[in-house]
Amino acid sequence: RLENKHLVIDLDFASLYSNLIMTYNLSLDKIILSQERAKQS
Repeated sequence: RLENKHLVIDLDFASLYSNLIMTYNLSLDKIILSQERAKQS
């Protein structure tokens, strides 16, 4: 009988990270660090 019923979630960030990069076509050259540069693009 389980008395302590808490939800446990395990995320594998090692494989999730590369999947997000491929899914959303992310790369370091697309990072915009300031709003001024975003307005120039």
